[in-house]
Amino acid sequence: MRETTAIFKDGRTITTRLSKFGERPDREFDIQFWQGLSSEARANTVWEMVVDYWTMKGKTEDELRLQRSVESVQRGGRCTQNEPDK
Repeated sequence: MRETTAIFKDGRTITTRLSKFGERPDREFDIQFWQGLSSEARANTVWEMVVDYWTMKGKTEDELRLQRSVESVQRGGRCTQNEPDK
């Protein structure tokens, strides 16, 4: 397995790992990558994957927004447990 890291002038770092066909590399590379990101960067990356998946299913990104519709509202009755007998 061969690992290569390139650091660019703008500060970006790209690390690649090359393995032979059929070889099952350990997950350490992936774990280091995800732990090296900030929580905001992880959340943004996961959201991009969700959008990509949704788009591949033929749906629009607008459908991923939180639904703000209300189907019905039920008003609760008065509590009569502690009311005196009439």
